[in-house]
Amino acid sequence: MKQSFTPVRVGRYSLPNRLVMAPMTRSRARFDGTPGELAAEYYAQRASVGLIVTEASNLRMMDRATSLRQASTLPRISPGGRG
Repeated sequence: MKQSFTPVRVGRYSLPNRLVMAPMTRSRARFDGTPGELAAEYYAQRASVGLIVTEASNLRMMDRATSLRQASTLPRISPGGRG
């Protein structure tokens, strides 16, 4: 367990510890699919883990299971994205 809290290098990234937060769907986006203040607060609260893989996002707006999930194809999130 002690090793979990030791620094590690993963590719080009130096992490302060070996704790990794897996991607989840937290439903913290705005209704238009963009990340909002709730998303920023949520990840700021967990910033002490070594690596955060941010939440899953939908490829198309119409595929969202809930209205508060991110949509990665919005041009303001992913330039060139198609929704």
